[in-house]
Amino acid sequence: ATPDIIRFLHSNGPQNVPWLLDLYAELQPSGKEGTVLEILRDFGRVAINEALRKLSDTKDKYVISMIRYIRAEGDPSCSPNIKQFVEHRNPEVKMEIIATLLEFEDADAVMLLRKALSSADKLESAQAVILTCRYRITDIVEEMMSMLKTFWISKAILSMNELIIKQAGEIGDPRVVPYLEQFVSKTWSLFPRRLRSLKVTLFESLSKYPRESIERLLLTGKESSDTRIQVVCKRLTEK
Repeated sequence: ATPDIIRFLHSNGPQNVPWLLDLYAELQPSGKEGTVLEILRDFGRVAINEALRKLSDTKDKYVISMIRYIRAEGDPSCSPNIKQFVEHRNPEVKMEIIATLLEFEDADAVMLLRKALSSADKLESAQAVILTCRYRITDIVEEMMSMLKTFWISKAILSMNELIIKQAGEIGDPRVVPYLEQFVSKTWSLFPRRLRSLKVTLFESLSKYPRESIERLLLTGKESSDTRIQVVCKRLTEK
């Protein structure tokens, strides 16, 4: 948008906000919403209130864009309006709402995240794992680690195990190390190849943990029969 167009939009006042939000929603998924966001930002609370009003829209992708706008530009005073949609039928919308409540440090956010973590919906529980680690919600990190499974490793469980291990590795919280040690100690599985693959993933995720917290894991890894694990542990030891 040229400076003249921007000045024109400002001079016409808040009546432009609804269609500017529509344009934002159209551009946001592709990451091209920057200029529109800057214009909306100048309308301040008027734009935020309009985005809150639009949360009742029937198009889920549109609602997600509005939630993301509120998360970027809003504040904790928006939480009550957002929270009334937290049981949305679409798990993607629900998790965007929980992410926003976490961003605003809402008192109910951790409780809602914990509930999502144990959801039967795989998308919802996977996103809860990601949010737990992104926002470093240490209150439920250990609950997340207890979701690791070694005996029955279906493709869905394999994906979830990988996600948990990798996301936990991004945090590097030493409190999860006992869960990793327990996982590594498991030798029996109906899916031994998948278990071996997960153990490699686990050792590859250790670089951000405090060195002293993973000493036993490194010793175990050096004695592994899997050369991939040996190589990883050698590299970590030499750092």
